Amino acid sequence: MGNRRSWVLAGVLLALVAAFVTTYAVSPGPRASGPAPDFTGMTVDGQTIRLADFKGNYAVLLNFFSAY
Repeated sequence: MGNRRSWVLAGVLLALVAAFVTTYAVSPGPRASGPAPDFTGMTVDGQTIRLADFKGNYAVLLNFFSAY
């Protein structure tokens, strides 16, 4: 009976490792496909800004945050 339990445990562990590998290790991360498309937004004080206004001058970090 103990030998069968070892095989079942080994099978379950193998299934968990396979699930982890196929979910996390194989999935591709974000890719850089070129420059970001230009868009327009509003500042908190009502001014209009464009992403193109910062081209070549600054490093731009876009944070799309959402709270539900």
